[in-house]
Amino acid sequence: MPGPPPPPPPPPPPPAAPPPPMGGGGGGGPAFLADIRKGAVLKKVPESQKNDRSAALVCKYTFPLVFCKKQD
Repeated sequence: MPGPPPPPPPPPPPPAAPPPPMGGGGGGGPAFLADIRKGAVLKKVPESQKNDRSAALVCKYTFPLVFCKKQD
């Protein structure tokens, strides 16, 4: 008769410590965000260049293609 089964393997090692938070170059968070928002200004677009995409889009699936068109 064979001997007892081998013992189970050891448990996995504990997870590694989480990485330290990123410093971001020493700048303060709110000041940095304000700098980003200052540069993000929308430009004015003439009415002739505006694209109205509010119409419904109707699609037809025909393997392997999909055909879509605006519904007037």
